[in-house]
Order: sequence, then C-alpha cells, then structure tokens
Amino acid sequence: ACLRARLGAVAPEIDQRLAHLSEMLNSGLALKTKVVEGLHPSSLASLGLAASLELLAREFGQNAGIPIDLSLEEVSLDTSTQLVAYRLVQECLTNVGKYAQARHARIVLVGSQHNVMVAVVDDGVGFEAAQAEKSHHGLAGIRHRVEMTGGRLTVTSIPGRGTRVAAIIPKTGGETPKQVVDADDRAPGRTEIGVRGPVAQRCC
Repeated sequence: ACLRARLGAVAPEIDQRLAHLSEMLNSGLALKTKVVEGLHPSSLASLGLAASLELLAREFGQNAGIPIDLSLEEVSLDTSTQLVAYRLVQECLTNVGKYAQARHARIVLVGSQHNVMVAVVDDGVGFEAAQAEKSHHGLAGIRHRVEMTGGRLTVTSIPGRGTRVAAIIPKTGGETPKQVVDADDRAPGRTEIGVRGPVAQRCC
C-alpha cells in the first residue's frame, strides 16, 4: 500500500499493476490457509475434538437449517485418530445436508475404557445401506479411515426411516479390533442415542 501510494501518483499504470499483484498475493494466502485448514482443522490442536465437533455442528446447523443435538464427551485420542473422527462427522453432515432431507440430526462422542464411539444419526429419508458404499465414495473413505485405526464402522439405514453411522475407534493399538468391540459390547451403560425415527433409536 505504501509503495502504491508513492508510485501511483507518478505512474498510474504501475499503480494498476501493483493492485493486481496485491490481489494475487492475497488470493494465494487465502488459498494456502484454506488448504492447510482442510488438511487438518486448526481447532483440533487448539480446542480438542469435542469442541471442534461443536463448532462444526454449529456451522452446519446454521447453513443447512437443520437442528443438531450434541452429546459430546472429552475423550483421549492421538492427533491422527482425532482427525479420523472429525472427518467422519464432517462427511456424515455433508451427506445429511445433500441427501437426507432430515428435520433433525444428532452427534455423539463418548469414551469407554478402551474405545471411543462417534456417531451421527438423522431422521431423514434413509437409503439402502447394502448399496450405499458402492455409490457413495465418502462412506467407503470413512470406513477405510476407521479400519486403519483398528476400529469398526457400522452404517444402518432404512428408506424413509433415517440413518445411523457409528464408529468404534480404539484408544490404543494394543488390542485387536474384535477384542476392542467385544469389550465395549459387554460394558454397562452403553450409550443409547435417538433422534426421531426407528433407525435412530440407538447407536452401537
């Protein structure tokens, strides 16, 4: 701006070129920030997973006009696994906004001794779950991410009766996925989550 002020009065064409260069630099910086934020949301490092999901849900709810109920616990996960959980919720909310025609949705994050469970439930139109991953690459990507952690993804949906996507993710890599899941299945006080609709009555 200072350089433009000095040279612009002498040579207007230079002022135009400097203005164009400034716009290009600002656009480049904005793009860099967007790419970095897309690779790893800054809120995960500064606020943690639960608060980051709350921010994500708030932004989605405002943009999509769909109320989002939250049941979020502070859980202990390493940075890469936090990102898996965050991306799962992000992809599910994207699908809710695009396809579900839902009136409500719910996000749950809860921890047990060995695992963390994260789930997104909606009361929308649902779909044929058996065919979902063949046509929805996002769901296949979520499953791959979850299984890379040693966890398990469950997708339950009935046309016209809502959808539930839930992942059980190990806190550590010390147990096999089956042992981890079985341990949680036997644990008392497993979380029941519900929005409206039969599929959304429970999770896991």
